[in-house]
Amino acid sequence: MNRWTEKVISTYESQYADLGGDGIYFQSLTETSDTYINNVPIAELVVNWVNHIAEKLLEKYPDLWIKFGIHASSIKENYEYLKEVDPRLNITWEDAGAFPYSYDAGVDENFTETLEYTSKISELRGKKEDFGLIIKGTSFLNWSIFEHQKGTIIVGNANENYMETLLSKTERPYKQWKHQQAYWIKNIDNLLSTLKVILEKDIKKVSVEAMIDSGLWEKCMWFPVALCAESMWNPYEDSKELIRKVSLVKEVYFA
Repeated sequence: MNRWTEKVISTYESQYADLGGDGIYFQSLTETSDTYINNVPIAELVVNWVNHIAEKLLEKYPDLWIKFGIHASSIKENYEYLKEVDPRLNITWEDAGAFPYSYDAGVDENFTETLEYTSKISELRGKKEDFGLIIKGTSFLNWSIFEHQKGTIIVGNANENYMETLLSKTERPYKQWKHQQAYWIKNIDNLLSTLKVILEKDIKKVSVEAMIDSGLWEKCMWFPVALCAESMWNPYEDSKELIRKVSLVKEVYFA
C-alpha cells in the first residue's frame, strides 16, 4: 500500500498539481459486480485503501479536495463500511440502480428501491458528509474500443465531419440520442426526486456531475443534456415546466 501511496503522490505532483483545478478524482477497486475479494467485503478493503492514501496526500496538501469515485454495484448492502471514509474526502457514487444512475434513461424499474438506497448512502457520515453523484443517461461509451486519452488535448474540439455524423439520422449516435431523449422526458422526475432526497439531508456538501459524450457543444446542445443541466440548477421546479423552458432554448437540438 505504501508503494501505491508514493505512486499516487508522485502522479499528482508531476501531472496535476500545477493545473489549478479544484481537486482530484479517482476510483479504486469498485468497478465490478463482485462484492467480496477473498471473502473480505470490497467496501471494507476500499475504505482502508483510500484512507491510507488520502491521509498521506493530505499531509502534504491539506487543502486538496479529493473525490473518491465508487460503484455501488460492488458495495450493495455493505455501504455501512463507507461511514469510515475520511470525512475530508468526497464520496462520489455511480451505478446505484435505475436512472439517473443507469446509462439507459429508460431503465426505471425498481426506482423506489434506488431512491431509498440514495437516501441511505447520502448521509453515512452525518453532518460531515461530502456526497457526490454521477448522472448518466447521456453517454453511450463503447467499452470494447474505449481508450483513456493520453497527453494534452483540446476538450470539445471536433471536426465538421464528426459533428455531421452525430446529426445524421441514419447513424448510430443520432438514434441513441433519440432513445435517450424520449426516456429523459418520461423519467425526468426520477432525477428530480433523487436530487431532492439528497438536498433535504442535513449534510456538509453535495456535488453532482453528469457523464456526457458525443455532446456536440460546438454546434448545439442535445435536449437531454440541457434538461439535465436545468434540473440540476432547479430541482424543485415542476418537471413539465422544466421541459417547456428547455424546449424553447434556441441552442437546444431535438433528435
